[in-house]
Amino acid sequence: HIYPLRLVQLLAILMLAIFAATSVVQGIANALQYSRDFQWSPVVLLWQRINPYAEVLSGNFSVHLILDQSPGYLHAMYVYLGPFALLDWASAKIVWAVLNVFAALGVCYHLSFRYGLSRVAGIVMTLIFLSGTPFRNSLGNGQVSIFILLCFTALYLSKTRPRSLLAGLVYIKYSFAPT
Repeated sequence: HIYPLRLVQLLAILMLAIFAATSVVQGIANALQYSRDFQWSPVVLLWQRINPYAEVLSGNFSVHLILDQSPGYLHAMYVYLGPFALLDWASAKIVWAVLNVFAALGVCYHLSFRYGLSRVAGIVMTLIFLSGTPFRNSLGNGQVSIFILLCFTALYLSKTRPRSLLAGLVYIKYSFAPT
């Protein structure tokens, strides 16, 4: 016997799940088509022992750097993203999109744990986050912001040693400056 309030809650969660699934599918489709900001080509250049920053300064950036992938981050980002240099562009976009979806789930899990949310509240928060345009656009553009947000949320759940590594990863993205 399901009570009317419980039925409304279940229907609301189902509706949110449909919105979230639609958003994730669209974000992945956009990522496979675009991923303009994913820093794959600077990573490939670095692993070919070509300085991506020197390429931009020399004016040859259109030869080796695709889309909007002009290097603009700390060198460490290109080292951390190094394994993507082993993949072709199409495969790298797929792997990056899937990793970003898992990173988003990790962010929601960390926040649910940090703030002691109930299972239902955590699920609702996750579905709302995944349904949002900012998440979908970040995923579709191949941005590193979801990964940085995961590191930032994990920073407050970890012990002393991993905290230093996570703090360093957070500061790789110049436009993300927690205080």
